[in-house]
Amino acid sequence: MITKMTENIFIVPNNRINNNSILIVRLDSIGDYILFRNFIKLIKTSSKYKDYSITLLGNIVWKDLSVELDKNYIDKYIWIDRDEFNKNIDYRYNKIKEITSCGYEVIIHPTYSREFFIGDSIVNVVTAKEKIGSEGDLSNIEPWQKKIGDSYYTKLITAKKEIMFEFYRNKEFFENIIETKLEIKKPHINLIPKELPFLLPKRYAVLFIGADSGFRKWWNAENFAKVGRYIKSKYGYEIVLCGEKEDIGDAKEFDNSFGMDFVNLVGKISLIDLLYVIHRGNMMIANESSAPHIAVAIGMADIFVIPNANHFGRFVPYPKEICENYREIYHPDAEGGSGLKPYSFVFKFGENFNKTNVFTHIGYNFGDNAIHMQYLRMLACKHKEVTFFHFAKKNYINDLKFYISDLSNVIILDLFYRPMFSLDAWKNAGQFWFNHNKKLDFVEFYIDFFDKLSAKIFLENPIKHKKDFIFDGKLFLDKSRKFPDYDWFVVNSLPLSEQFKSNIVELDEFCIKLSNKFSVITTRKIADIPCTTDYGMSMSDIAAQSLNCKFHLMISTGPSWYVLNNINCKRSKGIFLLLDNEEVIFSDNMKVFRSVKEFEEFFINSKF
Repeated sequence: MITKMTENIFIVPNNRINNNSILIVRLDSIGDYILFRNFIKLIKTSSKYKDYSITLLGNIVWKDLSVELDKNYIDKYIWIDRDEFNKNIDYRYNKIKEITSCGYEVIIHPTYSREFFIGDSIVNVVTAKEKIGSEGDLSNIEPWQKKIGDSYYTKLITAKKEIMFEFYRNKEFFENIIETKLEIKKPHINLIPKELPFLLPKRYAVLFIGADSGFRKWWNAENFAKVGRYIKSKYGYEIVLCGEKEDIGDAKEFDNSFGMDFVNLVGKISLIDLLYVIHRGNMMIANESSAPHIAVAIGMADIFVIPNANHFGRFVPYPKEICENYREIYHPDAEGGSGLKPYSFVFKFGENFNKTNVFTHIGYNFGDNAIHMQYLRMLACKHKEVTFFHFAKKNYINDLKFYISDLSNVIILDLFYRPMFSLDAWKNAGQFWFNHNKKLDFVEFYIDFFDKLSAKIFLENPIKHKKDFIFDGKLFLDKSRKFPDYDWFVVNSLPLSEQFKSNIVELDEFCIKLSNKFSVITTRKIADIPCTTDYGMSMSDIAAQSLNCKFHLMISTGPSWYVLNNINCKRSKGIFLLLDNEEVIFSDNMKVFRSVKEFEEFFINSKF
């Protein structure tokens, strides 16, 4: 409320527009600026805006960088300290007053992941004929904030919905702004020769122990020291340690653990000097931070990064056409904001620098992803040297992770962060299922489908027989929660892919009749019959509950897949699947029915 009063009541923006003027608003971190800055020149030299003056409203953390590298294309700077702007009312007031002291013909706010209380709020109060922003996403903004923020702009640049590397996202934005195809291929920094006020070794590796924020410091000082000793002993590189003032404590820990001579520049050099240190170095090892982005733009030969994995595809990994020598190394302690389980790879060097990663995604339903989990599980057990990253809808992640929780080399992530190069592992990608001559034979179809998918990742398909589709029931036995015994377990959840279109009311009526004679639990509530939703059961809970039931009647849909495990396939007195036309048979105690009426007739004529 105070902030809103400050901006809209106490400050009166200058309504006089300076013709041929642009205000570019860019307030994110150093790495973001590195991936953006080359487009300033392209704006300044474009036929559309070549006669315009450019004011850059920027984050003060990269002030020295921009003034050194981009002063020929920027006519005026305004700097914001983000922490002060967000916390100090007087500072915010004075900055807003400074920013609104003149009007602009055009405001350009290219940030894809906009922020409501800083970027959008500034665009709102500055006078301009045209206010252009990115359609953006919801990474840094609530839906209600975005709805309001969108109204502050006269034009929002449409952004492709798929995950896109951030440099390409900036390119997409500015091609729309300039209205021409841009030939720029990658970010680059051109340095002029400069003498440094300190000496550097002839051959050295830069160990950058800092990170943009605390949760990104996956690799501690002691481990950096171990790596440094290995590199110095085996490859003969001297070690140059870099970081910010906040990393001085880590530098002392490094010194205590390293036990060799090294050059300590932590907290001692400017951002500009850091450019030259990186430029003259032979290799870099760093937490995910601005330093690797600088190293790529400068053209460093070998770059090794411990990523936090929060923005797969946007900031990591680098596309090979931009940088072939940017390598990500995943290690056991990384546990990022996406709820990742520990990464698979121990941080090793030498011949182990390049580990193999496989990326897949399925944007559809739980059942599609669950089947893929069985495929990945078998691959991961056979190929422990490979890490398998799979991207699925956020609400499925915990249940999918449960099935591979004992494996260190399968990682499930939010579909939102899937990289562009991820393989679409949905069965009907490219109409594959629709056009397949055995699409109604589950086993035959999926063996062929996994053969094709395996060929793309250069691994042999581990699923060769119907028994290979059966899930591992012992994982669900390990649930610490006690589940009651029932005679019948009924999966009556409505199928999302319309694999069973029969009258669901008939199934409800049958369940009620069944409950008059047997104890029954369902997955969708019917009358007063116990239901898994009564107890807030997850998919893995449902599987654990099913192990305590004698018979299993299921629509072939999401919750049924974990129930089709090897324990039930041996102990169940009958697994009865309701399906319109597919054939899904994994074991001798399974039988398929095409309608509730068909099953009811079977039930009446059988001795249960």
